[in-house]
Amino acid sequence: MDAAERAAKIFIRRYEALNEEYLEIIGERIRAIGRVSPTDLYRLERLRDIGADMEKLKRKLASETGKSLKELEKLLRQAADAAMKPYDGLMNAEPYLRNEIAEAMAAAQYIETARAMVNLSNTTVSSASYQGLVDRAVSAVQLGTESYQSAIRSVLRGAAWDGLCVIDNTRKVRYASGLTRRLDTAARQNVLDGFRALMQRTRDEAGKAFGADGVEISAHMLCAEDHLPYQGRQFSLEEFERLNETLRRPIAKGIWNCSHVAEPILLGISEPAYTEEELAEYRRSSLEQVTIDGKTQSRYQWTQEQRRIETAIRREKDVAIAAKAAGDKNMELVAVKELLGLTGYIRSDLLELTEKPKTNTGGAV
Repeated sequence: MDAAERAAKIFIRRYEALNEEYLEIIGERIRAIGRVSPTDLYRLERLRDIGADMEKLKRKLASETGKSLKELEKLLRQAADAAMKPYDGLMNAEPYLRNEIAEAMAAAQYIETARAMVNLSNTTVSSASYQGLVDRAVSAVQLGTESYQSAIRSVLRGAAWDGLCVIDNTRKVRYASGLTRRLDTAARQNVLDGFRALMQRTRDEAGKAFGADGVEISAHMLCAEDHLPYQGRQFSLEEFERLNETLRRPIAKGIWNCSHVAEPILLGISEPAYTEEELAEYRRSSLEQVTIDGKTQSRYQWTQEQRRIETAIRREKDVAIAAKAAGDKNMELVAVKELLGLTGYIRSDLLELTEKPKTNTGGAV
């Protein structure tokens, strides 16, 4: 696990506990009201009002975020220092210059990432998704299109799949639910984006220090098709900026789940980090069609399938937690069965398709 994943895990392990508490609150509320008849649906409608509980979770979220930020700062400093070390011999400078650059980059990125995480925790816990689920359940029971048991299970399952949501104003993309996303998903992406941005900015500063006039894009197996033609190639700084202006997903900008980095180089002097044979093999491997259980798609697409399975596992686990809190044994058993089935689907032949990126560590000059 690299530094970025370790940092994301710091937040996620705390936020997962908050998410479970949120689901237990919903389940316990459902257990408390028991069964209702069409004449006392007002009891079901009371499920909408969880304002006090959300305020309590919001305070806990702020507290847990504060604890995690203290650990994040240390990891960012370590990451910036590690990113600078490969360039020591190229900068022809005293060690203190490298330390100053690393410290400055880490401090700036910490402020940016911390602001994003505090924004998530301070102002944006949302119950809109859950309240919408309750409203639909009430309408279905009133109209007689769904039994109480079925409607309430829809609320539980929907709440578990949506999880504890936040309105994520740090992202410039609207999701199906507006700007709301699961807290754990938003936190992980914000931290990973922060680390990727830090590593690239640190490299950029090192390049300025030794007079780099170009970049070499790192290369790795299982690359997305839109970045395949460019990975492992060298570009002038101007060419690289023009290239990114043409791409829907910019390369090495710390966003859109791009794991490439742009290593600073001296054009005409820096030796390529990858041979043509290596790049051809990376391309062949990424595009190779693989058939599993009668389904054929590229190796890269299978890695995306693996992530979808992992997400479904997390959600079924949450369904089981909510059902247990609600006292719905049958629903809990169904969720556990689904969970076991999904876990069994994480097969070795899928896992073997994943390989960590091979990244140039500074470019030989």
